[in-house]
Amino acid sequence: MLSTFKSILKSIFRGIRFDPEVDKIISKHPNAFGFLKKRLTRDEKFGLQLTIGTLSTFIFIFIFYGILREYLEHDPIFHADQSILNFIVAHRNLSFSHFMLFITYLGQAQIIILGVAFVSIILILLRRRYYLYSLLVSVAGGQAFVWIIKNIIERSRPPITSALVSESSFSFPSGHSFIAISFYGLLSYIVIHLIKNKTLRIIVGIISPLLIILIGFSRIYLGVHWASDVIASYASGLAWVSILITAAKIKNPETKNTIIPKKTIYKIGILFFFIWISFVYYYYAKHPLKTPPPTTKNSINIYDNLTENLFKNVPLYSTTIFGNQIEPINIVLIGSAANVQKIFNDANWLPLDSFNFKNLLVLSQRSILQKSYPKAPGFPSFWNDQPNELEFNQPTEINSAQERYHIHLWQTPFLVNGTTPVWFGTTHFDKYQKTFLPIHSVDPPLDSAREKIKNDLLKTSDLKSFSLVQVVPPAMGQNLFGSQFFTDGKAYILYIKD
Repeated sequence: MLSTFKSILKSIFRGIRFDPEVDKIISKHPNAFGFLKKRLTRDEKFGLQLTIGTLSTFIFIFIFYGILREYLEHDPIFHADQSILNFIVAHRNLSFSHFMLFITYLGQAQIIILGVAFVSIILILLRRRYYLYSLLVSVAGGQAFVWIIKNIIERSRPPITSALVSESSFSFPSGHSFIAISFYGLLSYIVIHLIKNKTLRIIVGIISPLLIILIGFSRIYLGVHWASDVIASYASGLAWVSILITAAKIKNPETKNTIIPKKTIYKIGILFFFIWISFVYYYYAKHPLKTPPPTTKNSINIYDNLTENLFKNVPLYSTTIFGNQIEPINIVLIGSAANVQKIFNDANWLPLDSFNFKNLLVLSQRSILQKSYPKAPGFPSFWNDQPNELEFNQPTEINSAQERYHIHLWQTPFLVNGTTPVWFGTTHFDKYQKTFLPIHSVDPPLDSAREKIKNDLLKTSDLKSFSLVQVVPPAMGQNLFGSQFFTDGKAYILYIKD
């Protein structure tokens, strides 16, 4: 199939190249087309390699500049930073936190310095001095760049209440994420060009980008960087390494005889690796997770005029992770978390599984096999930059995430009479779409789902009283996936019995 595709492409380009009209244009502009031909010729010293390298560098610089500009202009992408951090903090678990800590230390300065020292010795023994110089420039120059930008931008790190490790420098860009590319990225390029075994090349080509992604993600997960810090570092790091790789390809350093036999060098390399990984583990053991200080939520007590005070100075819509407005609040529950869970359980509504990698795999598998998954996780929705804390659904007969009544709930800072929590919610009906993908549309009239919840909760013995109030003006809109909806803008305030 691939050979056929290549043959078709060659035929198309050959047809264009030898077209008489094209020949006329080329003959009129020989210098321009001659220059273009050299830039696209693989064997030309300043040919295709330089073209690809230059384009890649400018693309990554453009991405970095775009993120930096959005930060300086307070663009909504940085509204997403807080939402992403809050979502990750809400879904942490201890075992994965330890794994992330180990991964993040792979980008620690002490670990990188030892790694650079060992790799430098190997490259000297292999007499690959150009690669050695490239690696040293990559790491040292990259860190200098990060230090300069950090101290120019002076962006604060996420709050210490979210951090599982201690950091004192500025946040933008992420040094660990940059070093992941400038060291591990360039090292993988060098290794792939030094080894002949195709299988090992593939393994290195898979492990390297995976490690780079994990190191960047660990910085967000551990609460010491915003997501935009990491993305900006990836962009600038890729631009920096693209320059060095392009220079290496143009230089095309000659192969020289090694100082000692290659087998001996490889054995030394394996020994160095085990010493290095042992040091990583030692550092990890000596620098455990930090327990963040407890968070204190500022409560707002409401003792009277609930309807008037409840919707003042707070968001009245759920949002996407980027802060884009979606559905208006149409359910308000007054009660403890335990009582909220009880009333939905008594109304035959199911709590949804957590939105995590494991459950998403289960959801994908059952969607492809067209099997039921009554407690399938829903895509998170946000209110006041917080992911929904509770989520319930009532499936239809097909028992699928593709068709069900669905509600997201957030605990607000309000306390009725100083004791009882207030929950904001958005509810809708997920309409089935005939596809193997776990996607759906939203039934346009949101108010019918609101009425469904009110009626179901009334059937229990847990509801004390309710009222219908105007929250926002009647409106039309669309959800995260573009489904259109309309609503009268009202919400039920439902008082749950203690």
